[in-house]
Amino acid sequence: MTPVIGYTELSDDQKEQANQIKEKINDIGNLLDQLSEKGGDQRAISIAKTNLQTASMWAVRSVFKPDSFAQHYVTRDVKTTDSAPTADNSRHISIPL
Repeated sequence: MTPVIGYTELSDDQKEQANQIKEKINDIGNLLDQLSEKGGDQRAISIAKTNLQTASMWAVRSVFKPDSFAQHYVTRDVKTTDSAPTADNSRHISIPL
């Protein structure tokens, strides 16, 4: 099996920590859903949900501690029509891992 770049095997403790974070985030998400059903400000709830997803991602990332981020890039060919034509109409782009 090919490993995911930048990630390592997780210990049972790390898995438990991540699950605890996700359970708490889900509890808050459920509260936001209840607010929505009771006529809460939909824009504010949407922003809260987006920020909750962001907080969840960063909290879980702090547990997993991947060894790659935006400083590591992979280059691959991508077909495009929005740049100057090349022989095969492709260009190289950098994609953060």
